[in-house]
Amino acid sequence: MVSKTQSEARAVRSWNSPVRLTTVVSLALSGCVFPEPKAADVQVPVLVPAQGAEPHVSQDNVTVTVLPVHWGNYTQFPQVNKRITWREAPPGRPGAPEGEWIDRTGSIVLLPLPSFQVQIENRTGHVLRTAGAVIRLRDQASNSYTPLARADVSATQANVASGQPWADQLPQIQIALSGLTFVDSTAEILPNETLRGYLVFSIPPITTPSDYERFMASIERLTVVIADLVTETDPAGNPSRRTQFEFHFDRTAQNVRMMCPAEAEPSIELCAPVQGGGG
Repeated sequence: MVSKTQSEARAVRSWNSPVRLTTVVSLALSGCVFPEPKAADVQVPVLVPAQGAEPHVSQDNVTVTVLPVHWGNYTQFPQVNKRITWREAPPGRPGAPEGEWIDRTGSIVLLPLPSFQVQIENRTGHVLRTAGAVIRLRDQASNSYTPLARADVSATQANVASGQPWADQLPQIQIALSGLTFVDSTAEILPNETLRGYLVFSIPPITTPSDYERFMASIERLTVVIADLVTETDPAGNPSRRTQFEFHFDRTAQNVRMMCPAEAEPSIELCAPVQGGGG
């Protein structure tokens, strides 16, 4: 009989792909062979609005909100998490008969981290289009990263799943990914309506939680720039005003409540944020 005892772990797999990104995989494992997990506060590098900066900017009848999605708060964004179930051999017994396999449940993070949730409210009185706008992520050293399309992220998901025991869940994972709105050059926002979606950038490869920590340690500030957004047109429909929005986020460290293996030293390598928790 399989008990309800659960243990938290994280499995991350690297790959070779043109976009050179990773997708974080947070796995909440269940089975009778594991001791009860423990809750712990783990220090996690996160992004917060820079001093004096706001995540909401209103200009020329457009309000843009940008929120960072990082290792410390991704459970607060339910759209980017997909619950999956699978079966696998017990730890250390890869050749065990299927009758002895263990049922698992877990949560896949659909986007590489850090990413950004974006909301654009249109009060211009005309259709607001992102075509022609320039969207970039910059760090304090002026390194610039371009947005990724949904197809890029979907392709990385296939690479992540390859060889994993939950690989047969890939179709369900990609269906969930297809339900996310990506903010790109094709968006059209009607007057008095709001676009909500995500920005994913081509940041350096992050294939493990340790890679995430190293990347975060390498930056002091990340700035999301949305430039040349047409916010006003003449009677013929030609652009007469273009507006730039900037959002500055500083790296800091926060204690995040996580569930960890009972006998392990708490770290982001081994622990998973409590659902709905984070900074």
